[in-house]
Amino acid sequence: MCKAFDDMMRDSREEGYMRCERLMEKLNQVLIASKRIDDLVHASTDREYRQKLMMELGIV
Repeated sequence: MCKAFDDMMRDSREEGYMRCERLMEKLNQVLIASKRIDDLVHASTDREYRQKLMMELGIV
């Protein structure tokens, strides 16, 4: 039972990681296409700013 639970938890973490990665890729693409390089740099180090941009751009 523990192995099944561990596998399920690992799969869930992997799915969450992949979703986050896809969102970051989309944000990066939109910011680059819009020539918003300063926003791209800021978003790379500031989680709250990154989330604000994703909301603003309709990514999430």
